[in-house]
Amino acid sequence: MRIENDHDPIREHVLEQAGVHAHDVTHRLAKLSALREAQWNTEFYRLCSNRMVLGAFRYGCLQDQKRTGNHRANVESLIERAKLFLETGNTEHLCDIANLAMVEFTVGKHPKRHWAATDDKVHVKPLE
Repeated sequence: MRIENDHDPIREHVLEQAGVHAHDVTHRLAKLSALREAQWNTEFYRLCSNRMVLGAFRYGCLQDQKRTGNHRANVESLIERAKLFLETGNTEHLCDIANLAMVEFTVGKHPKRHWAATDDKVHVKPLE
């Protein structure tokens, strides 16, 4: 079995104790790896990353922004970019939206800021 991180040997041991064979584990990990690759767009990430690097020159590094973060400005700007994308179709705005969300996630100052993974049953509406 290929070790991808420090937890793999522990996971392998636990699965073996549960009667799951190493071949099954390897097969599942291969599927998970392929799924992670299929569900990610490296071009989008590259464009977002490039914009974040340039943004460091304009706004400072993320670590510096922790002291000066303004969640209203980030969120309001994110909403404005979404409106611009809907209006123009310019995918540059999607990169801005992702970056603003990441900045807010990283350095936001929202008074109720927290992480709670939930399935609120609200999903993307299918196209008609």
